[in-house]
Amino acid sequence: MRIATGKNSARNLATRKKHARRVLHLIGSMGCGGIETWLLHILRATDRSELAMDFLVHTPDPAFYDEEILDLGARIIFAGHHNAPVQLARRMSRAFEALGPYDVVHSHVGLFSGFSLALARYHKVPTRIAHSHNMLAHPDHAEPVTRKLYNSLMTQQIHFHATHGLAASPEAAQGLFGNNWQQDPRIQVLFCGLDFSAFEAQVDNTAIRKQFGFSPDNLVLAHIGSFSTQKNHEFLLDIMYHLTQKNPKTRLLLIGDGPLANSIREKTAVLGLQEHIHFAGLRNDVASILKAADAFVFPSLFEGLGLALVEAQAAGLPCFVSDTVPAAATILPQTVHRLPLKAGAELWADTISKRHTPKPVPQTDALAAVRESPFDILRSLNHLKQVYGLRPS
Repeated sequence: MRIATGKNSARNLATRKKHARRVLHLIGSMGCGGIETWLLHILRATDRSELAMDFLVHTPDPAFYDEEILDLGARIIFAGHHNAPVQLARRMSRAFEALGPYDVVHSHVGLFSGFSLALARYHKVPTRIAHSHNMLAHPDHAEPVTRKLYNSLMTQQIHFHATHGLAASPEAAQGLFGNNWQQDPRIQVLFCGLDFSAFEAQVDNTAIRKQFGFSPDNLVLAHIGSFSTQKNHEFLLDIMYHLTQKNPKTRLLLIGDGPLANSIREKTAVLGLQEHIHFAGLRNDVASILKAADAFVFPSLFEGLGLALVEAQAAGLPCFVSDTVPAAATILPQTVHRLPLKAGAELWADTISKRHTPKPVPQTDALAAVRESPFDILRSLNHLKQVYGLRPS
């Protein structure tokens, strides 16, 4: 077990012990994904005399949000990888014993939550939450027997050890808790909210586009997501190929990073799209970038919700998304165009070409609508506090 602490940790420790409801989040790492962004926004909005949170991670390398998490007085505990369960169990047990007692263990690691919550129950943590943030990537019949056995075992462990089940959408609830999840009173949908204040600022569109080598007359499309199979970047490149045949001034900005980044760069070169696509990496100015774009494209193979789509709507962008993205992420139906992936990249390109302008809703109105939705940070935090046994603000 290795613990990272920030400059405020010692000062906040007494407060944690005396007053705060103490929560341990279990997550792979605090990189720049949708789950992690939500948790950071929750941490920012939290009164730490009321709610003190730590993060137990499975990745030893520093992650995108680590520094801010530590500055906010939380601790990051590296306990080992899933692939070494005996060592992981020992380190997690030491964390419960040395840093506890915790009032809540909130697990964001999918089916592996069965393992984590069993340990939490052994250590007498009273509130144990399995949180589903995604749909199942593959149906059971397409998986090997060993994976099916693992899924079955972990599902049983979650059912036995979880006191609560949360999900980012009804589809995510079905993915982890099964088709009959609504019959279990422990399980509910909790929409992950964000602080959208960054979308209020006026931006210099020309200056932002210039950062990436784009000009004012370019058609700029944006995508946010990790470079993983789920996000379907290869299909996105196929869309771009057809779009650039229609309009050579089309540009695509890819925000994110991940294991498939190099292969996507290679395909970009094969398709001759190097001058049309910019790899922006991980960013902390997403709101400004989205406001300077013309449209948002999100052809995911599956999503638990798709918080990036919510952000794109806050920016007032026309959004072109796959019909696999849960409907709950659509706040402004007039801005969201849902398309089947099986229709093919050329049809997607035709639709984007015809419908990317004009923007159907002024950005200020779009932002107001998003803030009135369940995806506002304070609504999300109050819902979470109720699950933790605290009174909402």
